[in-house]
Amino acid sequence: MNDANRPFIQNARPVSGRLILLADGSDQRRMDLAGMMRTAGHRVIEAARQDQAQALCIQRRPDIV
Repeated sequence: MNDANRPFIQNARPVSGRLILLADGSDQRRMDLAGMMRTAGHRVIEAARQDQAQALCIQRRPDIV
């Protein structure tokens, strides 16, 4: 398979390994998305609930939520 035919995530280059806060109530969806983001070179912190996400925003100051 040549590069043009590979899915986007495989061709993506990390912009800077940003810290991403991923908040989602679905454990499976959160795990899948976090895996893709880590594969792209980012650091990921996860929250299953809104109160967890708010606390992590204050404590860790993610680049992207």
